[in-house]
Amino acid sequence: MKITDKVILDLLPLFYADEASEDTKYLIENYFNKYHEFAKEVDELSIKQLPEDIPFPLKPEDEMVALRKTKRLLKLRSLLLAIAILCTALPFAFGDVSWSKIEGVHWLWTNFPVGAIISGLIGLVSWVGYILIKKRLSTTSL
Repeated sequence: MKITDKVILDLLPLFYADEASEDTKYLIENYFNKYHEFAKEVDELSIKQLPEDIPFPLKPEDEMVALRKTKRLLKLRSLLLAIAILCTALPFAFGDVSWSKIEGVHWLWTNFPVGAIISGLIGLVSWVGYILIKKRLSTTSL
């Protein structure tokens, strides 16, 4: 059987994804050594024409880095959600302020409007952060 340029081109995605057998790798490398011009053309074409979704195997270290980063993002998303809910609801809290000059149950924003505004702003920033992290994680289907 004669090995042609087309056969090598068909095998290249497996070769670049490191999923080809040792015999196929040996065949492609020998073909490149024998035909230097074709190897140069393939180097130029591989940058432009090979599909971007070729699954490249990850090293265990890379997988651990990705796992740690994902865990950190999930924890941060949960923390931001808790802060966002708390700070959004806090201005609507009320309580007995009998220790002050005004007695009875009053809304937080009536007695402490600056605190209510600060709490609302922190809640808004937390909601924005939560949504951004949620979108970032949704691209990885988490």
